[in-house]
Amino acid sequence: MLLLLSLVMLLAGGVILVAWPRLDHMAPARLVLPDGTTVSVAGATFGTNHVFGGPLARWVARTPAPVQSGLARLLGARAVAHKTFTTPVPTLVVWVYSPVVSNPPPAGAFPGWYEVYLANTNGFVSGLPENFTPGVGGLSQLQFTAFPRRDRTLALHFYHRDYQGQSKQCGVLEFLNPACSNYPQWNAETLPVTRRTGDVEATLERVSTGHGGNSSYSTLADGSHAIAYNTNREDGRNDTACLLHLRSLSDTNQSWQVEQVALSDATGNAIRSMTISWSGSGDDVFDFGPGLWTGEAAWKMRCEIKRTRGFAPGELFTFKNVPLDEMYETNYLGWSSNVNRVTVTLDYFVRRPPLAKNNWSSSQFSEAHFIIRGVSNDFNVDLVETRADNGTNIECPSWSGGGNFQDHYFRNVPLDAKTLDFTFAIHQGRWVEFVVKPDTGSARFEYPAPPKPKKPE
Repeated sequence: MLLLLSLVMLLAGGVILVAWPRLDHMAPARLVLPDGTTVSVAGATFGTNHVFGGPLARWVARTPAPVQSGLARLLGARAVAHKTFTTPVPTLVVWVYSPVVSNPPPAGAFPGWYEVYLANTNGFVSGLPENFTPGVGGLSQLQFTAFPRRDRTLALHFYHRDYQGQSKQCGVLEFLNPACSNYPQWNAETLPVTRRTGDVEATLERVSTGHGGNSSYSTLADGSHAIAYNTNREDGRNDTACLLHLRSLSDTNQSWQVEQVALSDATGNAIRSMTISWSGSGDDVFDFGPGLWTGEAAWKMRCEIKRTRGFAPGELFTFKNVPLDEMYETNYLGWSSNVNRVTVTLDYFVRRPPLAKNNWSSSQFSEAHFIIRGVSNDFNVDLVETRADNGTNIECPSWSGGGNFQDHYFRNVPLDAKTLDFTFAIHQGRWVEFVVKPDTGSARFEYPAPPKPKKPE
């Protein structure tokens, strides 16, 4: 029986791929976090099937499940992996160990959480973070689908975030990259470069990465604009700034901007923007995050663009005369409208006083919650105008949303307003693609003021 099991093991080992920790004799490093938790890297795996254990356990893990059970009974605990799991796509898993704390601090003594980012060999931090929970103890996994794949050595950068939005870097742990290999190289285009998608011309002038979202905006003497980005990234988040001119070749009254960005590189990384913001005057300059890493010769940057002005009547609809409730009250409405097979429901509106100060949070504004169903094929649902019954144009400086909802926040709903009109556009976006090598370091973009729309004749 044992001989039969051994033969099955050998055969199975040739057809089942398992990723296991690659330790490679790196000196063990430990990091003590601000709450007292000690963490270290126990190993790293890459693939879709992940096994953590000794050599015998890793060998047994390559056999079918019934064989594993028999070997575990015969060989004992050494043949059992400490942890196994699968991922739907090839993933880098960093196995992090922290000892169980015998006397953990009381709940609430250390508010906040940790975010962990990846850095390449040169220390450039980027990508999406993983959360790490202190005080749990034992072996845990940090999973990254995008990471610097060419570098032999990578690093985990730990950041503590509190509930007031403050961030502090806590330290670094290095480890060997199990996916390190030779990959193809892409060649970046020489900027500026112009593309056309339908009747829209897109000219990309510059791309710069390594920014923290902290920018300064100014209007120049000739009426043009400038926006400056620095390299202060104390919270680990990496923003990429772009200067991109979008121009309709058929309708000068149209205005276009970038809705989202999809990045990829020659090693197999692919990531989509989670945040995006525009310059505040025109849409030529925008920044987004996260980005990829600067070790690559080129990124492929696919931008979805959409209109912000110049909609056809059939693309617009309005929730008219939406009643406003008393201050700080929530008015539950449930009004729905269907355009182009997309249903938009005005779920509720929360009224708050107008706010004039520059420093604010969205929770201080009036808020409308919309539920959206049926969006597909690159269609966009955008709130393009909000107007009070006394004629006031209502400012909407912030909004958030997911696949089936949007929350819009309004600064200046007048105290004497009785109703609001919300006008939406449901329209199709387009995609344009560039292959770029971003600049790094501080960046300053200058661009002209946007043209004013023509008045209808």
